[in-house]
Amino acid sequence: MACPPALMNQEDYFVTLLMNVNKARFGDHGELLLSPPAGETIRAFPSAPKP
Repeated sequence: MACPPALMNQEDYFVTLLMNVNKARFGDHGELLLSPPAGETIRAFPSAPKP
């Protein structure tokens, strides 16, 4: 890729977290929570509210 090094580092970190997810659940506000054993939880919100 032709991305700057800082952006590549961010992508590598994110992909590493995703590969280690061992628990998935929904939060109180409908967000998707992905948790690897290390404790860094990824919170994913819908891009647009439902009509």
